[in-house]
This record gives sequence, C-alpha cells and structure tokens, in this order.
Amino acid sequence: MENNSKKPSYTNADDFAVTSVPENKRKSIFNITITSCAWIISLSTIVTGGALIQGLNFAHAVLAAVLGMLILAVYGFFQGVMGAKYGISTTVLARQAFGRYGSGLFGIILALTLGIGWFGWQVAFFGTTISEMFPGVWLAKPEVAIVWGGILMILTAFIGYRGLAALSFIAVPLVVIFSIWGIVSAVNYSGSWHNLLTFHPTGDPMTIFAGITIVVGNAALGAVVFPDVTRYAKGVVSGGIGASVGYFLGGVFCLVAGAAMAIAANVPDIGSTPNIPAAMSKLGLGFLAFFIIVFAQWTTNDNNLYTGSLGLRNVVNIPKKALVAIMGVIG
Repeated sequence: MENNSKKPSYTNADDFAVTSVPENKRKSIFNITITSCAWIISLSTIVTGGALIQGLNFAHAVLAAVLGMLILAVYGFFQGVMGAKYGISTTVLARQAFGRYGSGLFGIILALTLGIGWFGWQVAFFGTTISEMFPGVWLAKPEVAIVWGGILMILTAFIGYRGLAALSFIAVPLVVIFSIWGIVSAVNYSGSWHNLLTFHPTGDPMTIFAGITIVVGNAALGAVVFPDVTRYAKGVVSGGIGASVGYFLGGVFCLVAGAAMAIAANVPDIGSTPNIPAAMSKLGLGFLAFFIIVFAQWTTNDNNLYTGSLGLRNVVNIPKKALVAIMGVIG
C-alpha cells in the first residue's frame, strides 16, 4: 500500500512522461484547444505568412493558409484521438508501431531536433528579432535576450503541461488581440481592404500548391506530436477535435496576420525572409509588437523543449524536469 501511494506522486511530478495520465488529471476540451492553439502561434508562423505573399496575392495566400492548415488538422485529429484514448505521449504511443527500440530512436530524434536543435534556433531567432526591434538597448542584445528568453521558455516546459496550459490561457488572447490590431493597422496603412486584397506580389510567382506546401512544412511535426497535449484530454473526441481546431485557428490567424502586415508595411526582406519586426514597427505597433513576439515565441518554443524531453524520457530513466533543464541549457 505504501508503494502504491507513492507512485502517483512520482509520476505526477514527472508529468506522466512514460505512464498514462489518470482520469482525474484530464482537462476539458477548451483547455486542450487553447493549449494546442498556443502550440502553433509563433513568430516563425507569422513570418511564414509573410513569405506567402512574396509569390501569391493576399486572397491566394489566405486560401493556401486555410487549405494547408486543414491538412494538418485532419491528420492531426487522428493523432490527437490516439493520445486521448491511451493517455500517453507520442513516443510511448509509438512503441506499439515501432517497438521499444524503434520508439526509442524516435524519441532521440525528437530530443535532438526539437528539444535541442529547433529550440536553440528559435531562441536565437528570438534574440536577433528583439535586438532589431530595440537597437542599442542592453536587454535587447542578442546574447542577452537569448538568455532571459530561453529561461522563460525553459521554465514553463520544466513545470510541464500545467505550465504550458497556464501560459496559453494568458498568451493566446493577448497575441490574438495584438495580431488583430496588426491586421487592422495593415488595412488602415493600405487605405482599404480592397487595396490589401488586390495586392500583387513583386517576387517570383508561386502556385497555390507551393503555398500549401510551405504552410504544411512549417508546422507538420507539431501535428504529429499532438498526443503530447491530448493525453490530458478527458475524452477521445475532445482530444481530437480540441487539438485540431486549436491548431487550425491559431495557424490560419498567424499566417493571415503575417501576410497582411508584410503587404501593408512593404519593408525590405532580410535575405529571403520577410522582415516582420520591421513591418510591425512601420505599422505603429510599437511596444505591442514586443509582446506579440515574446509571447508567440514563448508559447511555441517551450512546447519544442517539452516534446523533446518527453521523447528522451522514453529512452533514459532520468526525471523529465532534469532533461528539460539539461536540453534547454544545451540548446
């Protein structure tokens, strides 16, 4: 009896990394939807929207965003259903398909690509973006912004799903409000919705299918690892629908906002990447742009670290919180 009473507290502290989430810890469909929405809301998704209008007009960019995110929502639905049904993470779920060693290899790949590689890249992207927005400010220096931004991202991943969900309920409404402000500013800057809708790209023409490919490629892996979120869903349907709807709406919203702001501001690109921070500044978003970037990156990059740590926890018998800290520092 004594051992049984200790086991739940240990697995709870470890965020149920390799065990099924018990029924009394499951969350509502609204909780899953908001957390999944935050999963895709990021600066890279907004930048992807800006990339679409380099070869598509605004209407076609919106169509590519909707169709691309719909593809992710459809196959992500089934991933979400499996996570909710069994209450386990993506890599533990993969044991049924690939065996213990195959799922272990998958977990290592997630740890290296998402938990360290993509986490590190996103932190660096965050640091350089902040420095461009506030040149000459010490806290905005890339090497400084990377540290404090990285600490924020590590913190919520360290707490676990509770940390991700709590941040999502704060960040998603703020980013949505500020992004709506950005879209409205883009319309005002363009003169009218008509001017925005009749925009013609100045770069090489792009097909709708190429635009869809860009959208799907930007966020494909996020839909694959839906079980990391939906394992906390109360029911199979709420898990699948909650994750799909949240991911779809968050993705479309960011893509359209990025496209609109890039068109209206018409600022020079950074190499082949739309200069979204400069567009935000030109549209007069000012300090609001800072909040958009901080919360957008925070809510997505902590998920990268969270998924990477769950993947590695499937391979090594080290507490997930320790893995988060180690991988975050390395990243």
